[in-house]
Amino acid sequence: MIEFGIGILAGVLLTGVVAWLVLPGMMLEIRESPYDTVEETCDRLADTIEDKGWSNQAVRDMNASMAKRGVEMDRPVRVVELCNANHAKAVLNASPEVSTMMPCAWGVYEGEDGNVYVSGMNMGLMGQMFGGTIAEVMGGTVAEDEEEMLDEALSRKANARSTHSLREPDASRGAPQGDGAMSDASTDLDAADDASHTAR
Repeated sequence: MIEFGIGILAGVLLTGVVAWLVLPGMMLEIRESPYDTVEETCDRLADTIEDKGWSNQAVRDMNASMAKRGVEMDRPVRVVELCNANHAKAVLNASPEVSTMMPCAWGVYEGEDGNVYVSGMNMGLMGQMFGGTIAEVMGGTVAEDEEEMLDEALSRKANARSTHSLREPDASRGAPQGDGAMSDASTDLDAADDASHTAR
């Protein structure tokens, strides 16, 4: 009986260790971009988001934001935000506490090998962890939509259609062009942050 109990305990501990090691990697999905630069990749993602009926609320230039605080980053990093109002409403009506994880976003960055990568949360797995409406919306429809958008934006066919030149800034999105520019939403946040520091 004691040996049986020890065996169960060992199994539980082993499962916990495996989950601890494996889950972090499962929560993030990383794809290599077929485009040469972070900016080109962000442009293609932003266009695809809008084409699919979602909203690209901002493309946040993390390098420029850090530089305002006197911090220089080694490689370019951007955050591409995307939102679907109907999906957001369904989730927030059921579980407003998950607003801390919204809107959805993809990270776009240059890797150590010089190639460009796109990272995102594994929405299917995350939805399953929460269950209920979150599993139905975020783990279902949202996960499917994001997969479709990434497939299209980062496909070789899409790359072949690209002119390999940056498009003109879209005033409705405030898309950044290079390290010195920020989206409108990012600029507003930085301005608010500066004001709060001044007030203190």
